[in-house]
Amino acid sequence: MPANEFELLNQSIINLRQGKPIDFDKYGLIRRGGGEAIEDLCQNVASHTRGGPQGETYSTWLLAYYGGGKSQTLSDVSRILREQQYGSFKAFVTRIDLNNSRNITQSGFQISLFEDASFISSAHAESVIDITKTVLGHKKAESAAVVGVDIATTALNIKIPGAGTLVKEALGKARIWYVGRRAHIQKKIDALGLPSAEARELMIRWVSYSLSPSRDSLGALNEYVDRLSNNGALFSALKHILKISNYGSVVILIDQAEKLVDNRLLTDHLMSIRDSDEVRLNLFFVFAGTDRIDELRSEQEYGGFARRFLDANRCETRSTPLSAPNIASTPDDDLIRIRDVFARIRQDHPGLPIPRLTDERIRAVREDLNTRQPVSWAAFWKSVLAT
Repeated sequence: MPANEFELLNQSIINLRQGKPIDFDKYGLIRRGGGEAIEDLCQNVASHTRGGPQGETYSTWLLAYYGGGKSQTLSDVSRILREQQYGSFKAFVTRIDLNNSRNITQSGFQISLFEDASFISSAHAESVIDITKTVLGHKKAESAAVVGVDIATTALNIKIPGAGTLVKEALGKARIWYVGRRAHIQKKIDALGLPSAEARELMIRWVSYSLSPSRDSLGALNEYVDRLSNNGALFSALKHILKISNYGSVVILIDQAEKLVDNRLLTDHLMSIRDSDEVRLNLFFVFAGTDRIDELRSEQEYGGFARRFLDANRCETRSTPLSAPNIASTPDDDLIRIRDVFARIRQDHPGLPIPRLTDERIRAVREDLNTRQPVSWAAFWKSVLAT
């Protein structure tokens, strides 16, 4: 049993109380949404990534009312993707929450696409994260820096001391400083022959910050990312870098997708992202939203958006509804399921602060939730975990 399992479980309980998604779920607290559609999506990402860049595009829509488990299901997608095999290629996975007002603009969307990404591979992801933590000098490795270190070690073949004792010695730190010099990085990038000047400059600043983090290198990176995003050129430059760094696919997870309604600028921008095929990375779009997304089918209001993302007769797309909590006294009653999960957790971690779901407590929770129809997962967990 992992030494930190208690802490991971405790954080999961805290997140559930606050209506937030959880990442650690060894015991089955979450009833998985999306079912077959999610498994098919993740296997599709893996198989197409293994084949390398082919210019394929796919759309998956996860539909539920507010509190229906959309955010948790996107977290599950990220987790299941990490369990797949990708051969010699990698997937770039990014998540964008349209509840964030910055992200509903074209420039903000592109910045989040860059900043909130991670990479998934069959081989060395954990070692890259360890190296990045060491380079940054703290326990949490920033997403952009992790991908930057991967790009440095893959496309530029830069050898970085690992996270062992060497890095803690003066020699190891000097080595990291040496390989992180702009002149050294620029020379290696020039040898790649990237066709895009924007991609070359972005790669220089990105790798420079990832290998030699400082206020100046971070400021230089942010300034250029802002400039490219304002010009709508960030994603194009990013794709050139990813392809030369052995990425096969890009997965874009979009939460609160109903916020696309009445936002023609952003739907047009998504169409331009989908249609840009100069690099031919595989693109997977996963939209999680309410049934308001049906309004996006209007060609008068949103042009060709539906043809590209929603019409299964014209594009590779799939929609699946997410299930609400079941609080009826049936074989798949979620209250009984959670009672049994809590019992297993309490047996392994007796000190964890979770309530005992006695028959009387379950009846009280059921009565409480029956007054709140339709029941959201947030309301379900708030009632179940009430002290």
